[in-house]
Amino acid sequence: RVAVGDQHSLALTSWGMLYAWGENGFGQLGINSIESHCNVPKLVKSLARKQVVQVVAGSNHSVALTADGEVYCWGHNHAGQLGLGNCEGPQREPVLVKSLAGCPVIQVVAGGMHSAVLTNGGFLLTWGSNKYGQLGYTPKNNELFSANPTVVPNLATYSEAVKFVAAGEGHTAILDSCGKL
Repeated sequence: RVAVGDQHSLALTSWGMLYAWGENGFGQLGINSIESHCNVPKLVKSLARKQVVQVVAGSNHSVALTADGEVYCWGHNHAGQLGLGNCEGPQREPVLVKSLAGCPVIQVVAGGMHSAVLTNGGFLLTWGSNKYGQLGYTPKNNELFSANPTVVPNLATYSEAVKFVAAGEGHTAILDSCGKL
């Protein structure tokens, strides 16, 4: 499996090992280096003992899901897209999104400056930039971002379960159990 951001790439082997290369100005490679770029794939060492099953890339951040259901984010965080409850960073190596502990995540998604997860119950949680309404809700105090994973309220009461999620630079799309977008 391969994921690409604006200027960085991630590759996941069949053994769950994650490699990264490309631009690293915001730590989006997750290799804990201040190098501005890397021309060859490097192992993301901090996840080497985890079995990564999914990886996605936003513009300048990355998200991984492990076989244990843990979600890790790293890279640029100026819009809270890492889901760490703050906009501090960048994070140069993967950080566990603690607020998702125990949440049965089955899919991770990254847009330009936002992230999302889908649970096995069909709930969608989003966080990061909401400049274009891509989170699906208005964050507290009408902020243009949310740094905490939050259930999209209108989808929580939607009659059909969300089955798949995709995201782009400034949007998020879902496919429901009836095959509707």
